[in-house]
Amino acid sequence: MAAALGANALAVLGFALFAGFVVFWVVRILRSRPVTVPLRSPHWWVLGTTALIFTVVRNLPVGAVLAP
Repeated sequence: MAAALGANALAVLGFALFAGFVVFWVVRILRSRPVTVPLRSPHWWVLGTTALIFTVVRNLPVGAVLAP
């Protein structure tokens, strides 16, 4: 886990969030409740901006900790 986090912290965070969503989804399905995830335009902008900032900072001397 530490090696994966060191290689790409954003991917590890994304996988953890996805695993949490899968658990949420399974619980909702087992309780016969609908699963809706309303991602609107601002959500996509935040995700894209976060990925862009991470990529830029990772390649700067300041973000050397994030680089593999």
